Amino acid sequence: MKKTEIWYLLISLTTVIGFAVLIYYSILRVNPSVVPPEAAAGKELWERQGCMQCHAIMGSGGYSASDLTDVVTRRGEGWLEEFFLEPPLMEPSHRRHPGLAGAEIVHMLTFLRLVDEIDNLDWPPAPLITVPEDLETKD
Repeated sequence: MKKTEIWYLLISLTTVIGFAVLIYYSILRVNPSVVPPEAAAGKELWERQGCMQCHAIMGSGGYSASDLTDVVTRRGEGWLEEFFLEPPLMEPSHRRHPGLAGAEIVHMLTFLRLVDEIDNLDWPPAPLITVPEDLETKD
C-alpha cells in the first residue's frame, strides 16, 4: 500500500468511528418513555376540543393565544384545575373556554405535565413584550 492510501484509510476509519460514537451518545440522550394512558387521553381531548386552533405547544398550533408548552410550570396545577372547572371570559370575544370535569381535568393536566417535562432546550423563546398576570386571560 502506498503512503497516501494508508492516510486515506486512517482518516476514513477515524471519521466513521467518530460518527459512530456521536450517534451512540445521541441515542442515549433520547430517553424513550412510556406515555401514561391519562396523558394519551389528554392529548385526544386536546385535539377533540380544538385547543390547537388558538394555543400552541412548542410553537406548533395556533398563535392567537399563549403557547402552553410550560404552562404547568408557569401557572401551577392548582391554577389550571380551577381554570378548567370555571373558565373565565376570553377577551375580546367574551367567549369561554370549554369547561372540563372530573377525569377530563386529570387527563388534560397529565398531558400538559408531560409536555412541560420535555427537554425543549428553552423553546419557545421568552416573549419580547410581557403582559402583567392580572391582564392575561387566554391561558
